[in-house]
Amino acid sequence: MRRYKVVSAVAAGCMLAATAACSLESNQERAERLATQGLRPEVSRIRAVVKGVLRTAWTSGDVSNRQLTSAMELHFGRFDKPRSGGMGIFAMHFSPAGSVGTDIVIESQSSDSGFNAAQAAVAACVRFSGAPGPDPAVDIHDVACPSTVAATNVRILKVADQSQ
Repeated sequence: MRRYKVVSAVAAGCMLAATAACSLESNQERAERLATQGLRPEVSRIRAVVKGVLRTAWTSGDVSNRQLTSAMELHFGRFDKPRSGGMGIFAMHFSPAGSVGTDIVIESQSSDSGFNAAQAAVAACVRFSGAPGPDPAVDIHDVACPSTVAATNVRILKVADQSQ
């Protein structure tokens, strides 16, 4: 009887350890999760900057396409000449009604150190759109990434369409 209890306890311990090991995320999954977590706050930060650019353009009275393009590129760079952080504008859209759409590639990288180190890179291609005004609303929508992003070893994510 005593032997049965010992064997049962050992078997239960092994099953518990095996179950726990299966539920743990791999180093690659952890690196991707961390990279994704780094991307989401960046989207919020960019929205705030776009809002500021649109407010400043309205305040200055210069809402020309050229001025707005220059101001956006000053903050985010161009995708064909990326700034540090792997971010850049790859398209600008202007409507006759005065709204502006800025398509930006946002990349985030992370690595998980450990016995089997892993690295992950994720990207989102997002259009930030709004019109110059005293308190501009900036909408966020996913857009297709340029082929140069899709051709790399980067996992492309969608950020939920959000308006504010």
